[in-house]
Amino acid sequence: MSVIASGRPEPGVINWTFDGGTHFGELNGLPSKRVDEITALFQEAGLVTRSTDAILSYTWTKVVGWIPIGLLATLSRQNNAGVLSNRILATELVLMIRELKALADLKNIPMIDFGPYQMKTWCEGTVEEAVEHVMTSPLTKSTSTHSALQDIQKGRTTEFQACVAPLIEEARKQAVAIPRTQVMYAALLGLEATL
Repeated sequence: MSVIASGRPEPGVINWTFDGGTHFGELNGLPSKRVDEITALFQEAGLVTRSTDAILSYTWTKVVGWIPIGLLATLSRQNNAGVLSNRILATELVLMIRELKALADLKNIPMIDFGPYQMKTWCEGTVEEAVEHVMTSPLTKSTSTHSALQDIQKGRTTEFQACVAPLIEEARKQAVAIPRTQVMYAALLGLEATL
């Protein structure tokens, strides 16, 4: 699971805004030789890499943040900073994050805080408190643009059908209400149909 962000302010220029590295771990949380070997291989190549016994938490934390930011970015046509620094969008972000967290809760997968993804903090307290945390995130100063918005800007469909559709189906089966995520996803599909 990787968390790396960058921005391309102009052709030929890339600004790395965050390198949270790549995390490797076994789904059961136990240490293994293969995790140690691939982590060492990545580190030898000079990449920021860590092994973890909480790979499910890292993965779900990223997805629970990545999906709402991407949906809001594509439909508002704003980079990550634009989404997180706008109070209306930040509020919707928090509400969608909390919707998706309910699916992780069913699996007993806790959210964590790492890098720009402060999901544990953003899911605690009142919505207003969480919005204040979002609006002071390092991402509010970032030039990074969500990969889904980059796809839309280039006239391509996003990877969201592969990522979001299964979560919506799981929510339906588990009777978990995620109406904001469903509406935003439907709107994105409508946008993609025009490309």
